[in-house]
Amino acid sequence: MSFPKLVFDFKQGRYDECDKRASILFHHIPKTAGSTFRAILESLFLNSEVCQAEIPEELSVLTTQELNRFRLFAGHFSYGAISKYLDDAVWVTFLRNPVERVVSLYYNHSDLKRVPDDWKKRLDEMPEWKKYMDDVQGVSLPEWINHKNKTVNSFACNRQTQAFLPDKIRRNVED
Repeated sequence: MSFPKLVFDFKQGRYDECDKRASILFHHIPKTAGSTFRAILESLFLNSEVCQAEIPEELSVLTTQELNRFRLFAGHFSYGAISKYLDDAVWVTFLRNPVERVVSLYYNHSDLKRVPDDWKKRLDEMPEWKKYMDDVQGVSLPEWINHKNKTVNSFACNRQTQAFLPDKIRRNVED
């Protein structure tokens, strides 16, 4: 099975047949049905073809040789990570109504029981994120949106737009 068969070439403004060995990058914006889609995507590839890196920090430690070994990349990557490490990959992403996405994210962050175990492990390795998650447990939606923690503020904005901006200007854009 070959996935995908056709991709849209923005430079040419048309659909073209996809190279059968092209890398597929699933740019997972949180709370946009990504976990379900990722499971479907992974079923189309051999385990050895699926990169386990899910965040830019994990991607950055891989060598070019390691990156070339994989055909599927799926994670919460920034545009900067995508353009730096996976510039030639076929890029797939989902968007969601921004208000629905933020409310869903609030429920996920304000109740640690809803966070998958593999992400809890990542929290233990990232003190700033762990503090953020501790800070927002049990807060109301208005408290979460107006929280003084800068991480919270970045999540309460339209992060979908932020995900597509180059790193050098991303953080300077006001939502």
